[in-house]
Amino acid sequence: MREPARKMTISEDEFDQQARAALLEMYGSQLRHWTTILFSSAIIFLTLYGIYTHPQARAYTETVRLMLSLVITSWPFISLKLLWWGGLYPKVIRHNLGKRTYRYPYIYQLESEITDTVRGVRASWLGKRLWFLTRFHVSGVPVYPLMVMGLSFALWLNWEVGMRFTARLLEVIRGQATVADLTLTPTIQLWLGIAVIVGIALTTWTYPWYKFRQR
Repeated sequence: MREPARKMTISEDEFDQQARAALLEMYGSQLRHWTTILFSSAIIFLTLYGIYTHPQARAYTETVRLMLSLVITSWPFISLKLLWWGGLYPKVIRHNLGKRTYRYPYIYQLESEITDTVRGVRASWLGKRLWFLTRFHVSGVPVYPLMVMGLSFALWLNWEVGMRFTARLLEVIRGQATVADLTLTPTIQLWLGIAVIVGIALTTWTYPWYKFRQR
């Protein structure tokens, strides 16, 4: 007589370790993903800048400027993504699940608590804004690409002003100019760019305050 197959069971500790291993794999994959995007964008920037400074590429100046603006304004958001996933990664090892319920899968509860802790529901003021800039969605659509496009358009409109400001700032750092020399003559394009930046800043400030005070 063949013995009946024994039912395989695992302990709660083994189950917990498997869930954490799955989360570590996911967060590590995201870190590698955004690191690759950051390095790729740097290569794209160098390529575009080479085209922009080439004497025979003047016919494509505005197009290349727009593409350069898109790359430059994407860097802060890519960095925030790296900061976001990098903050989640060590929490997987150290975080202890509080009150467990069998209404939802264990890994979902663990990931939700870790995400809430890092994004700022029970953490810092900065964490709440970081969550807004990296994870906020409207009907499933992330908001940060719209912010990147808005800032890219503002930088493209004010490209010459931005280059002059950067040059003056470098002179101030080297001691060749004073802070007063950073003053720029306001134009319609400059005011539009300032309005875009102020709008994003105000939204980043006020929306997380409104959302998380309901918790």
